[in-house]
Amino acid sequence: MIDLTWDDALTAEDIHRAVHSLARLTAHLRVSPDNVGAAVLLAPLVHAAPALVGTLAQVLREVSRRLTQHGDGPWDATVTSLVREYLDAATAVDQLRHPLNQTLRLLEQTPIRTGHGDTAGSGTCR
Repeated sequence: MIDLTWDDALTAEDIHRAVHSLARLTAHLRVSPDNVGAAVLLAPLVHAAPALVGTLAQVLREVSRRLTQHGDGPWDATVTSLVREYLDAATAVDQLRHPLNQTLRLLEQTPIRTGHGDTAGSGTCR
């Protein structure tokens, strides 16, 4: 997992760009690019996914912690509900980690069909 600190100058624009890039990837994959092109685009995401899932769970827990420690307003049912929802979301994301890791291992082991020939050993790309 990437070990970043608070002084890495993260901005809201950084987050918007990351989300926008994932949305662009989704849209691109919908138009059925060739498999080799898709594999090239997916490789960094597939390799980063296990860390990404853990990081997302940590982000959700940090939001919950921040609400409990630095709330500007009075502690009420709304804050309690928000904290519970963020913690539940973090747990749900954590529960995705194992099945995601299994799927990613299968993806890494499965050759991607390129459509360039049907003979054994050809037409695949890793």
